[in-house]
Amino acid sequence: MDIVHEINVVKNQGINLLNCMKMKLRNGDKTAFWEDIWIGHIVLKDLILYLCSDDMLSEKHLLKVGTKLTQSSLDFSFRRKPRGGVEQEQYEALLVQVRDVNLVPVSDRWKWSLENSGDFSVASVRKMLDDKMLPDVTTSTRWIKLVPIKVNRFMQ
Repeated sequence: MDIVHEINVVKNQGINLLNCMKMKLRNGDKTAFWEDIWIGHIVLKDLILYLCSDDMLSEKHLLKVGTKLTQSSLDFSFRRKPRGGVEQEQYEALLVQVRDVNLVPVSDRWKWSLENSGDFSVASVRKMLDDKMLPDVTTSTRWIKLVPIKVNRFMQ
């Protein structure tokens, strides 16, 4: 709970650490099709607002990507088939988003965007927090030889 609390503390200061996490899609077994950011930078349910029914958002919102992409049609969850206009545009935008998705037989995993490897590290969080929260030091440090080192260091 302390970690969650601290995430909220830094979020209130304009640093959202949760934005540094993204699901790495592989077989789609752990990624919610409508609720998780797994393709692009948007939750797919926000892409198709006119096509969503309220019951879809409450009952089928945790449908996994692997399950959804094996269905015969993507409009299975909609309140009705697209009827042209905005609905058709949103449906076609959804089709464009998912048409090149290839699933592989390996379980999904979280990816940490602050590391090239995709693995989480405390050092990357520390560097991000330091970069955003500590002031830039543009002046050179001035050491006073008569003052003890620990005092000089503290005064920087």
